[in-house]
Amino acid sequence: MAKTTNCGQICVSPDYALVPRERVEDFVTEVKSSFVRMFASGVGESPDYSWVVNDRHLARLNDLLADARRKGATVIPCADYDAGRNGRRMPLHIVTGCTADMRIMQEELFGPILAGGALRYHGRGDPAHQCRRTAAGAVLLQP
Repeated sequence: MAKTTNCGQICVSPDYALVPRERVEDFVTEVKSSFVRMFASGVGESPDYSWVVNDRHLARLNDLLADARRKGATVIPCADYDAGRNGRRMPLHIVTGCTADMRIMQEELFGPILAGGALRYHGRGDPAHQCRRTAAGAVLLQP
């Protein structure tokens, strides 16, 4: 899972996933389950989990999540996270119900955030259209 490598701070890490409407809940369940299997001891204790590069970038990521929440998105952390306890060891967060006006869909995320099912599509032509409309980084197409 590219979003967990170096805490999602790598250039090949997708920013969002295009998921068929009827599979969004399955997608979220599978991503969260995979994360838990990989880091069963939790991100704070795992020697295999990295951290966000600095406090400024962590604040930016939290601002992106707050903007998405304010505009109606659902934010699902894949593990318990307490900034006071875990600091910059932020677990993967899946964000659903995103819209094009959210910063999360306009900026490169470069961190442990995946907008999964954010752009729900109905037919074959829609994913390419959505990709062109979004300024965010890489895309993962989930059939």
